[in-house]
Parts: sequence; structure tokens; C-alpha cells
Amino acid sequence: MKLTLKRRFQNLANQIQFPIFFYIYESGKLIGANEGAKYLIGWETKNINQIWQSGKKKKLSDKVLMNGCIFLEREKVMVNGYCLEVDMEFCSFQLDQEHIITVLLEQSYKHAFEKMQSIHVPGIMWKDKRLYIRGQNSVSLQMTESGKKIEPGYLAENSYDREVINKVFAFEERVLAEQLESYGVLQQIQQEHPKRGFAEVNRIALMGRDGKSVGILVIYELLKEQEEIRGLVSRLQRKNIALEGCLKQSRRIAYSIKEDKKGTVDYLSEQIEAFGYQQEEFYSGKIGWLDLVCEEDRKWLEKQGQTLEVRRYQIYNRERKKIYVYDKPTGYGVYQGDVYRFGVIWQEERNESVWS
Repeated sequence: MKLTLKRRFQNLANQIQFPIFFYIYESGKLIGANEGAKYLIGWETKNINQIWQSGKKKKLSDKVLMNGCIFLEREKVMVNGYCLEVDMEFCSFQLDQEHIITVLLEQSYKHAFEKMQSIHVPGIMWKDKRLYIRGQNSVSLQMTESGKKIEPGYLAENSYDREVINKVFAFEERVLAEQLESYGVLQQIQQEHPKRGFAEVNRIALMGRDGKSVGILVIYELLKEQEEIRGLVSRLQRKNIALEGCLKQSRRIAYSIKEDKKGTVDYLSEQIEAFGYQQEEFYSGKIGWLDLVCEEDRKWLEKQGQTLEVRRYQIYNRERKKIYVYDKPTGYGVYQGDVYRFGVIWQEERNESVWS
């Protein structure tokens, strides 16, 4: 049964684009994780208790364990010796004497769980063998409260919607009876009347130790429309313009630098020009950040490891003149297995007294 359980949840995780993993609460055993989640919890992780900074089990209340859901901000997890801050949503349902925990997660700096970004976060609901909803995550609950239905017949009264919902129930009864795994089904949803949209729906039957079906787990992702995508991009562009303006005023350089031997630059704001360099020189790979650091400080800097403390060291400007800078890491992120440091850098001024 355990092997089947793990196989089913791993298959389900593989269908979801958003970072997601499943584990057994009592033992901490990981039973499924997609690539997005593995980047954040570690590829070799088999017991989820290992990822917490404390090294101890993340305790959930009885209220959460009884078909509940909870959102936690800026949780600290350990990946390859680095401490990352992630936002996590935990959902729980009981299977025999154990609780299966579904976790959606994203690095905190991405703000993936903000209201305007919730279209990216999957909806989750779990049902008993009568197909009654026993619990759902925040996105699914928001859709229910706002009248957006993954199963439109619940609110609508016309015959078309009743026909659709009857087909949904008939299919879910089949999933239960035949213990199916159903992935990527395109299903129409009701949004603000009369607007309709689509979701990609995944369903698996939940089976007890005796091999009988006890319920069904449904995870669905809304398909984004071009208008919504353009809106998100437009907001992101305006946000970047505002941030760039603030950086210019403060004369600070924002950065994203890979934690490798060269300090490969992922991003540097245009204030780097104050030191005589152009952004393109770093993006082309000709220069790494550590190439700028003076030899006597480079080894010291490489040994600092993962810390959020301010660092003070010397770099060369374009004229090979040594200047002191302050480097304030604000966090770390993981992308495709590589660790990146984020932060701001500014030049030391005379009588500089505040390291912040």
C-alpha cells in the first residue's frame, strides 16, 4: 500500500507546475515532490523534518490536521547548508490513522501568495467517498466565496450547468470506483457571470490500507488569459521602475549574484556605472563580482558563507583604484539547483557610521 501511495502522489506532483510536495505528518516521510519543490527542499530530501532550520518536526494544530489549512510566511528551511525563507501553505486530510500533508511553497521574495498573484497558485480540495468536500485550500475557498466554481452547477440554475455538473459527478464516481489517476483534464469553470474560463484539473482516488477508496483529491490550476498575463507584466514593470528610481536616489546597487567561485552576476542595477562598469559586461560573463574584489579581501569574502550580516571590503573601480564598499545581503534563493545571494551594495563615504 505504501508503495502505491508514494507512486500516486509522486505522479500527481509531476503534473503540477507550482512547487508542491506531499508528506506523512506522523513520520515526516516525503511521498511526492515536483521539481519546483525539490529546488527548495533539496533533491536528496526523503524526510521532510530534515528541512526545518530547527531540525525538528513542524507541528500543526489539531484544527489544521482535521481537514484544515494554514498559511505560514517566511518559514526558514535549510537547503545544502543555506537558509532560505519561503512562504508555505499546508493542507491536511486523514488517511487511515495518518495525515497526508499537501504543501504549496514559494520563496518569500517572489510574493507568490499575494492576492494579485493567486491565479498562479493551484486550488486544492479533498472529498469523501460521497463526493462531499471535506476541505480546501485558500485559493479554492476564495473561488467558492466569490462565486467562481470549478464545478459550475453548484450555483447556476440553467440546464446546461446542471448537465455539466452531472458529468463531473459521474466522472468522479468512476475515479472512485476504478481508483483512477486522472491528469490534465480541461474543465470549464464559472467566473463572474456570464464570464467563463478554464482550469486544468487533476484527480486521484484516495485509498485506505484495505485497498478501498475513501475519497478523492482534486488539484486544479486556472489557465491564465492573455489579458491577465499582460496585467501582471504591466504591474511588474511599474514596480521595477519605482524600485529603480528609489535606488538612484539612495545611490545603492541592487544585485543578484550566484554563489560560485567567480561570483557570476545574475543582476546588477544600473548604479554600477558609478564604478565605471556597464551592466552588459557582467551579463556577458566577462566579469564576475569576485573579479572586482581586491585579492586581500577575496578569500575572506569567500569564507563568509551564508549570512545576512553587512560585509565591508575593497573592490577595484574601472581605473583600478581601490574603494571600500558595504555589502548587505537581504536573502538567498535557489534556481535550477544554483544558490543566489540578493542584496544591496553601496560605496563607503567619509564618516560612515551606520552599517545597515
